Amino acid sequence: MERRHKIPLKLRLIRFKNSDFFSFIDKVINSVKPPKKFQGVPNKILFFRNDRIGDAVCTLPVLRDLKLNYPKLQIHLICSGKNKFVFDNFSYIDKLIVFSPANWDEENLSSIYKIPIIGKFLQFVFHFLLPYFNDTEFKKFVTDLKNENYGAVIDLIGRRRIAIMGRMISNFTAGSRLFMLSWIYSYYMKTNWVSPHDNDFMSRKIENLLEDSMGLKFEKRNQELPYTWRETSEAKQTDIIIHLGTGTIRKFEPAKEIEIIEALSNYKMIITDGYESEIFKMQREHFRNYPNIEFKIYNTLTDIVPDVKKSRLMLSYDGGQTHLLAQYIPAVVIFGPGAVDLWKPYEFKEYNIIKQWDNNLRIIQSAGEYGHQVVYKKIWCSPCFDVGCEERPCLGAITPAIIAQTVKNKLSSE
Repeated sequence: MERRHKIPLKLRLIRFKNSDFFSFIDKVINSVKPPKKFQGVPNKILFFRNDRIGDAVCTLPVLRDLKLNYPKLQIHLICSGKNKFVFDNFSYIDKLIVFSPANWDEENLSSIYKIPIIGKFLQFVFHFLLPYFNDTEFKKFVTDLKNENYGAVIDLIGRRRIAIMGRMISNFTAGSRLFMLSWIYSYYMKTNWVSPHDNDFMSRKIENLLEDSMGLKFEKRNQELPYTWRETSEAKQTDIIIHLGTGTIRKFEPAKEIEIIEALSNYKMIITDGYESEIFKMQREHFRNYPNIEFKIYNTLTDIVPDVKKSRLMLSYDGGQTHLLAQYIPAVVIFGPGAVDLWKPYEFKEYNIIKQWDNNLRIIQSAGEYGHQVVYKKIWCSPCFDVGCEERPCLGAITPAIIAQTVKNKLSSE
């Protein structure tokens, strides 16, 4: 039996909140105010997607198929300054609205706003309620949205402030389970957008919400990659492009990354990261005498696309960069604490286990065009909702030798 390691109190509370212990609360809400379904097809839908890059990419194929099946439906989307580039020039969206107040960025909030339950309440008070009554510009923003006469508002993030704002904007709102507050929506799912119960892709989860809440049908489907930025293929000039950028809790320690690069040092490679960190500089110095290994920093994720398209394979961590760039070439993806079933690269096909160890370490492969491979350890505390822990056994079980061999096997099969 697997030893259960110590996890932070915050993660314990989040898991407890999502446990069966509180299922009776959801049953009470469901009996008092059951989810209501939209009658007919709305003329105009507003989607809230002003969060992360990876989440934005997972939304693209759903919106594309929605427009394909309902060409007269007006699709408006609220994005953030951070993920706007994902939706730029995406012809299936009729109106793109940027809304990203600094205090809505979960990653940069002060610690008091990250306290479970209490922090969410404080966010609602100080980042929505008070601004609505005291900030003229914010109130005008909400009023302008209300004047659009949306048939439905869809909260793809799962925040109380968006649930309240949606009610102010439209008579019909839909979203995920909100702890003790699901009744705010007209329609709500049985789980949060990210939960321990997930067993399918995020793109499909969004699609299922639209099907169940409004009876929308996805009979016509576009399964082409990439979802957007249609470009011709390029001649392959690089064997592997390695993207080392992601959140700290999803990354190996620097020495482990060096060991992986050394094991693959016979290949022609490009190594990049989110920015030129001290670790990146150290690794670049370590490999300065390897003419076949280029360390390169790009200004934006889209700037990487040309080099990705000229590469045979990408090695990366779970994150927004993988969702975006795996649209172009095969990828080997390292998963740590993230929800694999929810966030593995999506190319319209299922994944199958191709290798498994006694410690529940697995390699799964997509049946799609690229055959993406994901390396992860199936573990009781996943997903950890980006809380992390000191031991990080999810990543500790994955050795550099396993990653290097997986990449070599994948390259030999291409």
